[in-house]
Amino acid sequence: MREFISYVLLAASALMSLDAFANAYNYSQSYPRGSSGAGDLTSISLTYDHDSGGSLSGSFSVVEQNNNIANTGWMVLTEGPNPKGREGDYGILYMDFLAGDSWLYQYNGQNNPSSYVDSPLLAYYESSVNTVDHGATRTVEFGVGFQDVQAPSTSWSGMSFTDTIGVWFHGLNGIFNADQDGINSYRSTAPGQFWHDTSNSTAHQVPEIDGAGLPLSLAFLLSAFVVIRQKVLFRRSA
Repeated sequence: MREFISYVLLAASALMSLDAFANAYNYSQSYPRGSSGAGDLTSISLTYDHDSGGSLSGSFSVVEQNNNIANTGWMVLTEGPNPKGREGDYGILYMDFLAGDSWLYQYNGQNNPSSYVDSPLLAYYESSVNTVDHGATRTVEFGVGFQDVQAPSTSWSGMSFTDTIGVWFHGLNGIFNADQDGINSYRSTAPGQFWHDTSNSTAHQVPEIDGAGLPLSLAFLLSAFVVIRQKVLFRRSA
């Protein structure tokens, strides 16, 4: 038994000696504070991976309210502060939940979704959004990368965040007139929006097990079981 414990401790030590965390951060909330004008936002999870030029993935769920549920939305993320009034520092991601496409523009700092009108289109993401409806609940997943996005200003932080985050996320029942060259118009077809706005909220670094170290740890554990088995067989034959 002492040998077994020793091997287990060695395996644990091997795991702990790895880079235990990825260069990625996650923000998650259930029933976040906000408005339910175009459905009630019941959960949201956002992950920013800083490796390979940066990428953002996320998911959220909305429950229909008063026969209204958002099918489009826009999102601005910061490293903590409220983005409103800070022109040029951040990206704004417009998402068509049903068509599945999204567009990244430079955020103009205004308290509305007008950035597509007078700001440069930075990226178009075809089929980057996936939506599944279960009864009155709509669940949306999305993922975009920023490897080919050219920073439009020296203060640009895009949509990145680390251990603090600011979120400005609105959804509405609306229609995009848009293609790969950008958004020509965006209008609401029903009253109300859902929204989740927060600043200086906590995000957490994402744990990671290095693939190179995992086989080593498993080998230690396997060796431990082999030792125990050999000792049991030896005692039975004695």
